[in-house]
Amino acid sequence: MLWHRLTFLHVKTIVPGHKSGIQCLHYDGECVVTGSSDMTLRLTNVETEQCLHVFENGQNQVLSVLIQGDLLLSADTQGHVYFWNARTGQSEAAIQAHDAAVNKIAFHKGRFFTAASDCTVREWDLLTMTSVRVLQGHKGPIRDVKVSNERIVTCSDDGTIRIWDLIETKRTLRHK
Repeated sequence: MLWHRLTFLHVKTIVPGHKSGIQCLHYDGECVVTGSSDMTLRLTNVETEQCLHVFENGQNQVLSVLIQGDLLLSADTQGHVYFWNARTGQSEAAIQAHDAAVNKIAFHKGRFFTAASDCTVREWDLLTMTSVRVLQGHKGPIRDVKVSNERIVTCSDDGTIRIWDLIETKRTLRHK
């Protein structure tokens, strides 16, 4: 469902066409990408409601999706991150990012971040697709990650929110 941001009135309902429940989505103002337990992603134009591409995510449930320009990323239950060309619908690459489920992907200034059930967050260089930093400290699966210019914020099944200094990479605050 699409809601108006000022009035909170329902604008439209979009049915991407998944064969199973939708687990995650990302909206860039023009398109919405959805990830499903049917192991597919669907890129849909919000205005026309036309499905632009269907992406096959292998044999694993999609847990997180992210669209940044022509780049689409998806993460799954087995720790993989897939890179897709949103314009052409073609697969670009795939990496084994973690040994456990990648629950969330975030993007910031040419880097992407993965939050996983192995209790770590990894920062990745987008060009080389290599891990440049690992943040550890949570005692349970990490469910979400948000990134700003100076901080990384994570939340976990351990009941804590951790705020990390992006510049110095140390944990700056723990909230329970």
